[in-house]
Amino acid sequence: SHSQTPSNLIPLAPLYLRLAHSHSLPKPNSHLLQSLKESPQKFLSTHEIDLSRSYFGARGIFPVVDLVRRLPHITHLNLSQNNLDNNSVRYLVHRLRDHPGLSQVDLSGNVEVSLGGADALLEWIEGGSGDATRFEVVDEAFSGSATLHKATSDVLIAQSHQQSGGPFRGNPRLREIYLDGTNVHEKFRVRIQEALMRNKLREAREARERGGVPQKR
Repeated sequence: SHSQTPSNLIPLAPLYLRLAHSHSLPKPNSHLLQSLKESPQKFLSTHEIDLSRSYFGARGIFPVVDLVRRLPHITHLNLSQNNLDNNSVRYLVHRLRDHPGLSQVDLSGNVEVSLGGADALLEWIEGGSGDATRFEVVDEAFSGSATLHKATSDVLIAQSHQQSGGPFRGNPRLREIYLDGTNVHEKFRVRIQEALMRNKLREAREARERGGVPQKR
């Protein structure tokens, strides 16, 4: 559910700082913080956000994901070359699983992303039990006691379907996920591409049934 304060009413730089604090990150990404201060309207109006080579790191991406979650108009998200790992991808999938706009995500060049990340991405596209995205999730900046457990990538606590009250739903809006330069095995890349193709074909079929054309994403 996205029952949250409209993004155009939230000062983005202070919000990002609060999100970073909620994840116990002492040093928010200075480049992103400066961009949010100088050009907040860019993030509130554009459909594409390019955060490639921002070097967020495996945990530094958490508040960025929480920020994107509050920007429902975003359709394209570039997180390439950011030192992300499987836990980063699990968190991204869990928090953005029902994002109303997102159709394209670039994770290329994150060499620590492998099988665990691929499993989470497949579950994002197709749906499933939630086991592939097990993580401790908090309600980020708007709860005074919200702090993420200092878990390593191997210590995953709550299952996403327990948090949401049901099985993990697939996201039919997803169209492209880029994984070049990761350690996701070719056979899993093929499975992901096949799942994305099924989304595209389903949309085309539904558009024909409505007598229209598929939406451009």
